[in-house]
Amino acid sequence: MSLNIKNAEVEELAREVAAVTGTSITAAVAQALREKLARLQVDSPVETTADRANRIRALAKEIAPRFRGDLATVEHGELLYDDAGMPA
Repeated sequence: MSLNIKNAEVEELAREVAAVTGTSITAAVAQALREKLARLQVDSPVETTADRANRIRALAKEIAPRFRGDLATVEHGELLYDDAGMPA
């Protein structure tokens, strides 16, 4: 496999990182990409549909006790729309 970088700035940065770390350009680029990928995964982890549903269920369970009286059983449509079906 090969990667052909046609950007002078990127090539220079790769050379500088390699020189500072005492590694090859390939190793420097590989390490930089590994580190960037790890940061991206921590900052915005991949969330599956099941993960999202579980998170929403947990949130709903947490806030449910705050709804008292009529709000505990009302349908959302009753809160959002009037008798004519227009936004309330």
